[in-house]
Amino acid sequence: MSFLELVGERGFEPPTPWSRTRCSTRLSHSPTRKGRRIAHVRDDSKYIIRAVRPRFVRHSWGSRTAGRSGIQLSPCQRSLERRTFSDFNSHLKAIRVSGRVGRDLRSYKLGAIIPFALLHLAVLAVFFVPFAWKWVGLMATTYCLRMFGVTAGYHRYFSHRSYKMARVPQFLMACLAQTSSQKGVLWWAAHHRDHHQNSDLETDVHSPWQSGFWWSHVGWVISNDFDDYDPRRINDFGKFPELRWLNRWHWVPTALFAAAIYFTLGASAFVWGYIASTVILFHCTFSINSLAHIWGSRRYETPDQSRNNFFLALVTMGEGWHNNHHRFMHSCRQGLRWWEVDATFYALKIMSWCGLTRDLRECHLPSEAVEKAS
Repeated sequence: MSFLELVGERGFEPPTPWSRTRCSTRLSHSPTRKGRRIAHVRDDSKYIIRAVRPRFVRHSWGSRTAGRSGIQLSPCQRSLERRTFSDFNSHLKAIRVSGRVGRDLRSYKLGAIIPFALLHLAVLAVFFVPFAWKWVGLMATTYCLRMFGVTAGYHRYFSHRSYKMARVPQFLMACLAQTSSQKGVLWWAAHHRDHHQNSDLETDVHSPWQSGFWWSHVGWVISNDFDDYDPRRINDFGKFPELRWLNRWHWVPTALFAAAIYFTLGASAFVWGYIASTVILFHCTFSINSLAHIWGSRRYETPDQSRNNFFLALVTMGEGWHNNHHRFMHSCRQGLRWWEVDATFYALKIMSWCGLTRDLRECHLPSEAVEKAS
């Protein structure tokens, strides 16, 4: 069983055993604030604090089905699932990646790491090219354009089919998404569907609770463990030969995009409009896999640790309403309140008026969810 291990060097009160519990777990526990349970293991003068996911057992009293998976959780177990950002953040500096098999240096090959590292080092070129505010504006423009490709293309269309497009706009959306340099649409969508099926469980490919912050943020992307994908996950789009070709040659759209900027606007535009923009785009997108599962509020009691975060919603054009999304994953609109900014949905709505998109799916809140959201 994998744990998120937080090593605390500051003092903790000695643990007290649970005298009464009706939940089955694999470690002894002690009570903490707000009814959370933390397993305490003594290691010399330190406490190793592990956020434990209880075993799922069915009780005859008050058990109910949790989410889509059919797992049965007791009321006590559901209360233990409500870990907050303070649990994770109290010793964030001490987070280390879980020792899951294969998730070490052997998971990385130079062919994946070198381009990623060189792109980050190339950002320093902004100090060696002439500065102009128009290049900053170009960086913001190319960032927003490609972020829309990530959110509307990779995520809401290819992963969740939350709206419909004709075949030509579908191909153009895939090309726009791949200018972000985040691999092919079939690869991206297949792994994202896996994530939703196993969100924050041990089999989740990028859970900060299971594998640590680094792995969930960027480690899994540059690791060679996930170079392939299961075609059965994405056979609804895998049937299109143009998408299969684009997925195989995923670097072509981003290379053409970079070349177009360089040869039409020059080196300064290339540094600001492609290199800096791409690196910022990387980490804002990756923050949804990492930060959006540890930082923010939870409106809905989903079986995972997804959070709503206003700041992340601003920089990712609406993806920061992650708890809303995990509750209504097929909804094209993720900002459910009027003040929950969702720029991606607004753009898709305008495109629907022009006939480029259609059948935008919105969530229909059940009465219990309405009461909880109010």
